[in-house]
Amino acid sequence: EGMLLAAVDGDVVSVLTPDKNIPPGAKIE
Repeated sequence: EGMLLAAVDGDVVSVLTPDKNIPPGAKIE
């Protein structure tokens, strides 16, 4: 299981990735 975070602007899609390893279930703020 997992989750992808992405932003869309018109025809441009950007997938957001963390810059560090974080544990599963960490809270996103």
